[in-house]
Amino acid sequence: MTQLDPQLTAYDVEEAVGQDELTLLYRGRRKEDGLPVAIKVVVPQFVGDSYFVRRFIEAGQRAARLEHPHIARVLEAGREGDLVYWVQEWVQGESLAERLARVGPMSPAQAVPVVRQLAAALDYAHSRRIPHGDLNDRCVFVDDEGHVTIADFGLTQTMAGTDLVAQGPLGLEGERVVGRAEYLASERVQGQGPSRPADIYALGVLAYQMLAGRVPFSGEREAVLRAQVHATPPPLHTLDPRLPLSLSEAVDRALSKQPELRYNTAHEFARALAAAAEGIAPVRAPAAAGRVQPLKLW
Repeated sequence: MTQLDPQLTAYDVEEAVGQDELTLLYRGRRKEDGLPVAIKVVVPQFVGDSYFVRRFIEAGQRAARLEHPHIARVLEAGREGDLVYWVQEWVQGESLAERLARVGPMSPAQAVPVVRQLAAALDYAHSRRIPHGDLNDRCVFVDDEGHVTIADFGLTQTMAGTDLVAQGPLGLEGERVVGRAEYLASERVQGQGPSRPADIYALGVLAYQMLAGRVPFSGEREAVLRAQVHATPPPLHTLDPRLPLSLSEAVDRALSKQPELRYNTAHEFARALAAAAEGIAPVRAPAAAGRVQPLKLW
């Protein structure tokens, strides 16, 4: 892991706890009151891209306007000298990735409350025109009481249009794709930006993963991206015969390749999943003359 010794005026940095392709993650405390915080510091090689730095700080400032019990609160975003950073509340609990690795697949009764909380957070952010953009099992946290929190809203969008994307891995047909391949909707793979329907697709992947103990598609990145566009994942009830067909159908709709065939909101998906877990077939919203009403994409 890259090593830095970040010094910030308002925060004590205690220890490095992780790294992704974009940032280094530190645990720290706010000096004025001792509040535990997570500090994301942009890795040094990206600080020279002034366009990215501006977008990164602006995205943090937008995320700081989100106040919801299931969204990690961003306290500030800024720059001190060569350090470009986000500060957000320290989220208690373990990531969903860690939880699933430790305990294995969830029962429908366990998965539905998680999806409900994630859906509430997504719909709240979507109502303020802020998609997540890279919802995955590493930015979802679950504490001992079952409280769910999503971190890193809007972080992916900071890379759009910068040299960082041009340096990143190629997707299908030469497109540069930002985000975890396993959670990207088909339209994202084909070059579209973050959106409400794409977040709902990622929520469907998380539901599938919680119930099956695996994501719909895995393997080499290029193969996963191709599958997101062209392949159909095994229905959940074929992986675990204890899961009802109605549950498979509810998740399958969230995983539709066409955005307009997915649920209109995350809450609609959560409600369908809960009904299906009780053995009630999910009901699709009516469409005039057999046509599905188009969604307004962002």
